[in-house]
Amino acid sequence: MTRRAYTVIWDDDLLNDLAEFWQSAQPQVRNELTRACNEIDRMLASAPKSLGRLRKNQSNEFLWSMPGYSHSVGVLYSVHDLDRITKVVRLYIVER
Repeated sequence: MTRRAYTVIWDDDLLNDLAEFWQSAQPQVRNELTRACNEIDRMLASAPKSLGRLRKNQSNEFLWSMPGYSHSVGVLYSVHDLDRITKVVRLYIVER
């Protein structure tokens, strides 16, 4: 049996906020944000439940702290197995 990939969608308000943030950010931050968003899409499409840790008292929400960035990057996302959808709900970016 072949496993089907998940479709990754982003919250509309989050996308708008990211676009505004990206436009005003320094080039280094833009590059890192672009790289992080690409990694989020790629990784959450294949194995979303293996990346993050389940949020307390939540059955389908996960928090993933992404390694390998000069800023701390965290992703809050939900997984809907029946529809094979992973939804990015919030993105946290904090300077170290």
